[in-house]
Amino acid sequence: MDLKPTEARRIAQLVRRAQGGDGDALTELVRRFTPLIRREARDAAGRVDEDLAQELYLYFIRLVDRYVPGGDPAAFERAVRQVVAELLARYRWER
Repeated sequence: MDLKPTEARRIAQLVRRAQGGDGDALTELVRRFTPLIRREARDAAGRVDEDLAQELYLYFIRLVDRYVPGGDPAAFERAVRQVVAELLARYRWER
């Protein structure tokens, strides 16, 4: 999902708005990151593991709440990827 600089800035704006309680901004963030979440939740046969997808969405929403924007607008995408990778590793280790 490598973001262009203008898209990364837009995501950073949406994060700030969502943190301020803007439900539409949170909905837009979820919409934009759904392809990444659903792709990562696929099993070896290509089916989406719905339990894993739900857990990824919950972690994503928690990340939005606690994320501290810095000077790099693309940092949020990297944070999402890191959280997804950590959760996937734990999820697959537990199975």
